[in-house]
Amino acid sequence: MGCTVAYDAAKEELVCPCHQTRYDPAMSGMIVLGQAELPLPRVTLEVDSEGNIWATGVTGLIYGYRNNLSDGSLVSD
Repeated sequence: MGCTVAYDAAKEELVCPCHQTRYDPAMSGMIVLGQAELPLPRVTLEVDSEGNIWATGVTGLIYGYRNNLSDGSLVSD
């Protein structure tokens, strides 16, 4: 639904405020409880020689769209 999830440290889960779905980050963002139909998308990270962290890919849908990232740039609808 496009909402930002928040981490609940007490339960070690990510919680979506849009539909109250709870996700397990230790299990690749799988659904623990709630109305969502898909797990959270996974972001591939790389660390360069200077210690900078870069997002280099995404597995899964972001906000329900199949192609909204291209070479690190936003792609319009």
